[in-house]
Amino acid sequence: MGRKPKNEAKNTKRKKVKTVSEIVRKKFQKIDYLAGELNKVSMGQLQAFHACAYFGTRTLAAYNLGITEAAISVRLFELETSLKMKLFNREPTGFTLTYEGSILYPVLTNIFTQLTLTNSEMKGKRILDKITVYTTIPLGLFVLTEAFLEFREKYPTVDLSINVDSTPPDVKLGGADVLIWTVELDDDNFTSEPVGTFIGKLYASEDYLKKHGTPTCVEDLRKHKFISFDLGKVNYDPNWHLRLTKIPAVNITKTNSSVLAIKMCERGGGITPYSPNMATRVGVNLRNILPEISHDLGAAYFIHHKSLKENEQIKFLMGAVRRAIQKLAKK
Repeated sequence: MGRKPKNEAKNTKRKKVKTVSEIVRKKFQKIDYLAGELNKVSMGQLQAFHACAYFGTRTLAAYNLGITEAAISVRLFELETSLKMKLFNREPTGFTLTYEGSILYPVLTNIFTQLTLTNSEMKGKRILDKITVYTTIPLGLFVLTEAFLEFREKYPTVDLSINVDSTPPDVKLGGADVLIWTVELDDDNFTSEPVGTFIGKLYASEDYLKKHGTPTCVEDLRKHKFISFDLGKVNYDPNWHLRLTKIPAVNITKTNSSVLAIKMCERGGGITPYSPNMATRVGVNLRNILPEISHDLGAAYFIHHKSLKENEQIKFLMGAVRRAIQKLAKK
């Protein structure tokens, strides 16, 4: 037998099999996907930065994120190291943004807002296992207790978190599912449904009236002590009672809490306006003076994201709130 020709021997050599990665590299041109240092940092680092910028202190940022102050410091250090730039000026009074930080902050605000809205939209068509509600202190204490209890009976497995405060959280950043407040939210992504209206009347304690006399006309008010409010942004004039006649400044005590005002009134501190719906629940020692005088205090609003409009739990809670306010108004 003779030897095989050289060209035939070459044909018997095993061909090299290409790997998947080699095929992909040849077929697709590599792009710089998610380029830039910002796309390589973690969500936790961005949240730490945004929280410090939003609250102004590391302590509040840590508290609201549910982590330690040390963890905040570590995340900020890692973020600034990755970006190779300072985002904050550390000062004794708290954090202030550098030029670079002032560019990043509004961008993150928009991103976190959109994530919150997307999350609300995603859960709008399903059963909610937790609902976080924020409302004013007077509404929470004196008006909405029955509404919350009614909701708990209907949905006993829902984790209902009720918070009262003098200032509303930023719902656009996911601070709450529902706001029950006396101001509408000016945002196209949210619905503000009126659930009840209130009027204000003048009240004084029996002890105060025994000591200082009972006013029989508006002019008599000039001789009396008053309690006024500094309530921030509200949709009515909280100090309408001071404009009934000229009240000397020395006769006016100021407070930023309507609950404190009515409790001071109950203890004989002076005359203050209050909603009859709530005054009846504060104590029996209060008397409505000059009953012909009243003032429109506006409405309370049930505020939620539009994606939750058809959610059965949200609709039931709003109905319970409306019923509670109407029931109280009839008493």
